[in-house]
Amino acid sequence: MSIVKNTGDSGIASEIALDRRATYRHLHRDIIRFADLDPNHHLNNVKFFEFCQESRVAMFREIGAHDGQDGRAWMIVNLSIDFKNQVHWPAEMETGTVVLRLGNSSARLGQGLFNEGRCVATADMTMVRVDQQTNRPVPIEDALRQKLGAYAGPAGQAIQ
Repeated sequence: MSIVKNTGDSGIASEIALDRRATYRHLHRDIIRFADLDPNHHLNNVKFFEFCQESRVAMFREIGAHDGQDGRAWMIVNLSIDFKNQVHWPAEMETGTVVLRLGNSSARLGQGLFNEGRCVATADMTMVRVDQQTNRPVPIEDALRQKLGAYAGPAGQAIQ
């Protein structure tokens, strides 16, 4: 089981099980294509990163947090994936994204990738909000922080 333990007073749950579909307030569905397979006829490892990206981008678009607004963007500074099961074609992938922590200029996201109801991978990433001119960190805007907070913590759990 992939449990993320948060520290600090972020108002977000202290333990979040990334390998449970019910954890996620945001889910994004993708189709696995034949071209996504490796020579062993299972889903290529690189595709897991792409599914994470598609889910993250869909969530950010949903809340209006597109890169380039007001000269600010997100940069990923850390991304790790734990592979749990193989995926074969034909299939679909459902990727959940949850906000684990919001810092001054950073956001930590957790993701779970699900195929036929089983967790096939979990991911943990940290992103930093930057000024596009200077590439220096900038504080997350209050309105954006509030929107991201709607995706914080496990689904069904009240966020303070």
